This record gives sequence, C-alpha cells and structure tokens, in this order.
Amino acid sequence: MKIWLLKKLYGNYETLKFENDNDSNVFHEGFRGVSMGDLKRIDVSTYNKGRKSDFPAGLLSPPVMSEKAVEVLRSLLEEKVEFVPMHKDNEKYYAINVVNTLDCIDPELSEARTFHGITIEYPKIVFKSEVVVSQDIFKYLFHDSKKVQVVDVFVSDAFRNRVIDSGLEGFDFIEVWNSESTIN
Repeated sequence: MKIWLLKKLYGNYETLKFENDNDSNVFHEGFRGVSMGDLKRIDVSTYNKGRKSDFPAGLLSPPVMSEKAVEVLRSLLEEKVEFVPMHKDNEKYYAINVVNTLDCIDPELSEARTFHGITIEYPKIVFKSEVVVSQDIFKYLFHDSKKVQVVDVFVSDAFRNRVIDSGLEGFDFIEVWNSESTIN
C-alpha cells in the first residue's frame, strides 16, 4: 500500500482565477478539515490559457476538480469531502474540502520538524497503516497538537489508479509512503 501527495500539474494547462475577489476569502478561511456548511456558487474565469484540466491550478490552493473528475472519483470521495460548486462559463468545477482528517502519523518513525516544541511539518512521514488502510483521501492531524495539516491532501493507490485509468488530466502524485518499505 502506498500513500500519495496529491498535486496539480501546471505546465501547459489552463489556470483559474476568482471572478469576485471576495470569494477568495472562502479559500483563506475555509478548507481546514471541517465542514463549511452550504456555500454559494463561486464564479471563476481563465487566468492563463492552456489545455483544459480536470484538476486545474491557479489562485486556488484547495483541490479543484472538473465535473468529470468528480463523477469518476465520486465513490472514493463520498463522506470524505464537501463539494463547493464553482462555475466557469458553461463548465462546472468543484473545490474539494477534505473533511476526512486522521490521527495517522507514527511519531516514533516519522521525522518531525518543530518550532517552539510544536510539530510544524514532517520531512519524513510514516503513517499508521491500520489507520490509512481504507482511506482514499485525507488530511492528517499533527501527532502532538492534533491540529489539521491544512494544505496537503493525501490519496490512496485506488484514487491514483482511478485517475490514471480514466485518463483524467492535470493530476500529479508524489509517493510519500510505502507500507512495504516501512517497518511497523
């Protein structure tokens, strides 16, 4: 079993921007691993032209997926994320608020970087395999403070394979953990 860091491909892909600058507040204040409730539709437009992406980049730090990507991945996302509707011309996108937060870091085997005694990042992550085994998308809690690591989103082999097998574009994956190479 592997865990992958979910990333966006930039390259020759289109990037998006907010139509209304006030909508950016939702992205600065929300997407912290907890429900944001019902949100109004957010309008976006093209910032830089390029190839269409099912996982567009731009001024949006949370994951954003095309309607096609959401349909392909829906069974892996249900009950683990909230979908924030976004529209660009006649296209539908969804910002993904990952609410599946796990206390899954093995503090004994992970390498932690601290500031004033509190963990701020893990240069080397070792997950508790019994916690992540059936989790297809998640954010983790820092092992000491139990605060949500708000930026990074992690996915399973099943998620990555579904993206690759369906030909979705704009996704990138960085392997961050392999249960086969970790002594648990």
